[in-house]
Amino acid sequence: MNKPHKQPASPARVAAWKFLCKSEEIAVKDPRERALAEHLVRGMLRRLSLIDALIDRSKLVDPQKTPEPVRWVVRLAAFEKIFQSGAPDYAIGQQAVALARVAGGEPASRFVNFVVRRLLPALPESIEELEADPFVVALPDDARLSIPRPVLDALREGYGASGLDVARALAPAEAPLWLRANTLKTTAAALIEAGLPAAQGLLPEALRWTDEDSQPWKTEPWARGELTVQDLGAMLAARLLEPSPGSRVADLCAAPGGKTGHLWELMGGQGRLVAAEIDPQRRRVLAESLERLYGSRLEEPTYHIEIIGDPAGGDGTVDRVLVDAPCQALGLIARHPEIRWDDRLSHRDPVLRTQRELLETASKWVAPGGRLLWATCSPTKAENEGIVKPWLAGHPDWRLIDPKPILEHLGATDWTQVDDGFIRTRPDKAACDGFAYVLLERAF
Repeated sequence: MNKPHKQPASPARVAAWKFLCKSEEIAVKDPRERALAEHLVRGMLRRLSLIDALIDRSKLVDPQKTPEPVRWVVRLAAFEKIFQSGAPDYAIGQQAVALARVAGGEPASRFVNFVVRRLLPALPESIEELEADPFVVALPDDARLSIPRPVLDALREGYGASGLDVARALAPAEAPLWLRANTLKTTAAALIEAGLPAAQGLLPEALRWTDEDSQPWKTEPWARGELTVQDLGAMLAARLLEPSPGSRVADLCAAPGGKTGHLWELMGGQGRLVAAEIDPQRRRVLAESLERLYGSRLEEPTYHIEIIGDPAGGDGTVDRVLVDAPCQALGLIARHPEIRWDDRLSHRDPVLRTQRELLETASKWVAPGGRLLWATCSPTKAENEGIVKPWLAGHPDWRLIDPKPILEHLGATDWTQVDDGFIRTRPDKAACDGFAYVLLERAF
């Protein structure tokens, strides 16, 4: 007698499971399966603590005795039940059992079969039911939001009274795809009028992609260099620095080139822009990005972007300097949920040391009367106030600029907050990443 056919786990689920428990890259050729795998991974990491709490409530899985690869199988099944597929419990269970066979052979598949038959019917049927569940409501903030306590505390410290609102916005969100119109070639309004599936953003050049079934990098405007990817919050950097046509500008941490290009566009494609990137591979990415947008005529007089390696050696002649500092990227936890779980706050000191050195290096580029924008995608106190305030105390020739008039002119006061001159974007007010900025001026 033939043995009954055992349904295999889908390539997407196998790939997602391998990424989550073994940190293997997602290597699936079929675009739909790859997209599903990536969606499973990102969604799972955005809900990890909450899923664990719901599984623990069932008393079906002992975390101390269950191998981690098998725990990830159960987690994925629970995630699918509440957040993902809308499939019936038996279908989710079949895939979980098949995946458990990959994770640990027949013993694992029998264990997971036992668990999911009892767990899935006990889970909330929808996000609405989940959010109304008294058990979930009573969970601590870090477990309910799936943001580890150190990360949550850092966000609360940075944003003050608004910290929990920001965390709530970043916790479950699938970050939107923002684009910037290349204003040397077109406008956001013209692209929308021509049929680009996007909506006007909160800055004139900002576009929010609206078609989930297509990608902007496969469109004709992209091929013509009329579009690039850049988060709304990141677009604020060049706007705050206010470079003018013909001026001398430097971007000292330039790759992959989003802010560099935005500076060039605000300069009207005239003047001198130095783009520094110390990493050779990232420098190549920077060059390719700029060439796609602006062509290869970068050496002509009034059309000059110079790409360099080492940002050291500034001669105090530059009007505007952007320092998009290497940071711990805690403002990107919606876009890159894996950031929450890598314990990076335990390894902060080298980052802070690099930031202090970089600010000192960058200041040497700025001419008297020139301005420097300190920018991070980590809106914490330590990486912004903790770096800039002590530095200002030791440099009496520098002062902090009140950014409120600029923000008012941009119409950006509704989605930013300012504390003692330090700006933070508000992901709870606009669907953007969390950035921090401070604008400095060299007085003499």
